[in-house]
Amino acid sequence: MNLEVARRVLEVSEAQPYGFVKLRGRGIGYEVKEMENAGLVVLSAAQTNEPDLAVIKGVTSAGRRLLGVLRDKATALCLKQTATRSGVLRSGLDFEMALL
Repeated sequence: MNLEVARRVLEVSEAQPYGFVKLRGRGIGYEVKEMENAGLVVLSAAQTNEPDLAVIKGVTSAGRRLLGVLRDKATALCLKQTATRSGVLRSGLDFEMALL
């Protein structure tokens, strides 16, 4: 999963007063499904298989912790550099959440 997309999705979801958020965008269904598999969000039971639509029911405690890390730009940069140096990520690629 793309961490920048994950950060934006988590921020939008946390800002909703009732927790539910409906997202539309190219490939967002795939990204949000990856976030659910990583235990970051809970998806609505009324999900479709449409790749450009997702309905998030809520953010988990793990999602809130990750959001706290991603909001701190210095920590996020160190995480990216460490993952790149260790070979988890190859330079030139978007920072993908390969660590969860």
